[in-house]
Amino acid sequence: MKSRIPQPKPISIHEDPKPPVPMAEASDVHATLLALGAPPISLDDFKRLYKGPFADVLLFMSEHVKGRKGVARDRHLIQRIREARDRPHLRRPDDVQSPVDRATAAMAAARRAEEVLRTQLGERQAALAQSQSKILELKETLADKRQVALLLRVLEERERVRVRRFQEMTKIMDNLR
Repeated sequence: MKSRIPQPKPISIHEDPKPPVPMAEASDVHATLLALGAPPISLDDFKRLYKGPFADVLLFMSEHVKGRKGVARDRHLIQRIREARDRPHLRRPDDVQSPVDRATAAMAAARRAEEVLRTQLGERQAALAQSQSKILELKETLADKRQVALLLRVLEERERVRVRRFQEMTKIMDNLR
């Protein structure tokens, strides 16, 4: 039965293992970590530890971890923003406005825009309904006028026929005299 545990891949002669980390970078990382308040360690000891995946972890920490001063500065800024938000009578500069306040303002603006658009939509729908009723009224008037025109043509034709008959009767009577 084959084991489920993954086996290490064999390293070929032509394949280079992960290139060693330059020592200049190791000294930079060491200095950064000491500045952040890491426990003091000699540079030689650090260079022995600074290899492989652990080197990647130390490099990541030196780039992304903030020191106590940086954290204290950020906390102070957050506290000032919160205090400024609690005092609504004071005007805040836009660069200190919190994301929540910006989102609230954007939401209020969107609601006002929605109200305006709904009002415009209602007005346009009312105008459309009025136009449609006017169209129906005009169609009915047109149908009535077409019917009247048709009836007038029929009456005109009947009158022509009647006049023709009278003319023929007049001719016949004149011939009989």
